[in-house]
Order: sequence, then C-alpha cells, then structure tokens
Amino acid sequence: MIPADARTGTTVGKYKLHEIVGRGGMGVVYRGEHVYIGKEVAVKILHEGYGGREESIKRFLREARAASLINHPNIVDVTDFGKSNDGTVFFVMELLEGEALDVVLQRDRRLDLLRAITIVNQMAGALGAAHSKGIVHRDLKPENVMLIRREGRRELLRQLIDDNGLHTVSEREKAFDFVKILDFGVAKVRDPDSAENRRQTQQGIVFGTPEYMAPETARVGISDPRTDIYALGIMFYEMLTGTVPFTGETPVDVMLKVVSQPVIPPRQKAPSIEITNEAERLIMKAVSKDPLQRHQSMEELFVDL
Repeated sequence: MIPADARTGTTVGKYKLHEIVGRGGMGVVYRGEHVYIGKEVAVKILHEGYGGREESIKRFLREARAASLINHPNIVDVTDFGKSNDGTVFFVMELLEGEALDVVLQRDRRLDLLRAITIVNQMAGALGAAHSKGIVHRDLKPENVMLIRREGRRELLRQLIDDNGLHTVSEREKAFDFVKILDFGVAKVRDPDSAENRRQTQQGIVFGTPEYMAPETARVGISDPRTDIYALGIMFYEMLTGTVPFTGETPVDVMLKVVSQPVIPPRQKAPSIEITNEAERLIMKAVSKDPLQRHQSMEELFVDL
C-alpha cells in the first residue's frame, strides 16, 4: 500500500499531485495541477485498500457522477474521473479556497441569523436541484459544506431602536458566504435497475452521521429527500444555537435520542440569541420526527425560508 503522503509530486492521469488538502473515509484529496495547461484542481484518490474492491470503486465514482449530474453552482464541480495505468482510481474537482462550515463553527461557535439564512438558502436551492435529478445526499453536515467569502452584493435594511424611536438604516453588505456542498460519496442516486439500490432497500443499510440523521434513517435506514430536509434543519439549528439538538458518548446513544427524544426549540436552547419566531417555526417543522410533518420538498422549504 502506498502511503498517501508518498504520492506528493507524482502524477495520476493528466494531473500532478501536490500537498494533501483533505481526507475522507474513502479517499484523500490533493491540490493538483493539469500537467499540460497548468490549471489548479483538486484530485480525490480512492484509498489504496479499496482499489481492488469493485463495489467500493463504484461508490467512489458515484460521488463524481452525482455532482456532475446536478450541475449546480452551489455544488462542487467535478470535471474528470477515471483509473490510471497503475490502477489508481481518482476524480478531479474544482479547487476551492475557503473554510468548511465545521471549522467556522468550531472557531465562532455560532453564526448570526442573516449569515445562517444566507447559507441555508443556497443549500436549499442546490439540494432542490439534486432531488430533481433523483439524488439524495444522505450525509449533510457542516464538514461537507465549504464557505467561500465573496464581496457583498446586497443592500441590508436594519431596524434600530434608540432614544429617537424606531428607524431604518441601510448599509451595503461587505461580504457573504458563497456555498459549495461537497462529498456525495454515499448519495442515493435514482436507478431502479441498480443492484446496490435494491440491496439497500431490502437490508435497510444506514448511511449518514448520527447527529444529522433523520429518525426514520436511524430506525430502519429509510432515506428520501425529506431526510436531507431534516439534516438541513439540524444544521440551521446548530448555526444559530451553537449546538446540535442531540449528542451522546456513542453513535448508538445519539441515534436513540434522535428517534425518541423531542427537539428543544432553538429559542429555548439559546434564549439570548436573535432567533425570530419565523426561523424557529421553519426549523421545528424541518426537524419533525414524522417525515409527513416536515416540508415535503426542498422547494417548499426554500419558499418558506
């Protein structure tokens, strides 16, 4: 097995590999460069241990296929994928200069309401596009959301109360977060003829991260667009309050709470934080235990937002 760092300076396909910029369960991401035109890219390489397992290769390349099928500005752009002469399986993405949402939350703990709404708004639009193509992400969480700071483009109106009463102040937005959703490695791609999809349906295989997993997924492995709606609601909750609704010492502990315990409303969880009635109502609907009580499509959530 070749150590990941040993690939630095080598070439895979048409791409020279530089430093490692990310690691995941199935692959390592390098900053890469097209050897002929010099364009910088990100190259994700399947871990050596998975290279001989056909099912792992299919799942790895599904991430590339899913992102390519959606073709949305808020989803990472995949430009190439394949298998090199030495058997290395890889795909190529745009190289993003930004911070993952989990890193931002670890540093800042929480985001203000407008910033959180801006992020959720873009995610809802992108996921609505994914769902329209029959693709469910199934592992939405802050580490799979990249934020790229861009120059502001909106006029913001703020209502202030001072000694002279209520008045409105207009100011130019200085910057905003442009969202890129990453990692469709466990995405469910609609393909009725897929043997893997049939097996998942029969066995109820569970995909996802417990803190963001919908109750029906935790119980029996069911996933559809409403499970992404649940995860997005949890992320909105976390951005505003600084914490997820359920934590535990083990994944099973968390999943049991997800299934059985009520979500504490965000304004009760963080009473000193600006969370409007409307924001709380949207969040609590999105994280309903019963998927029939949630928004029934990402477009519905997008309009509500």
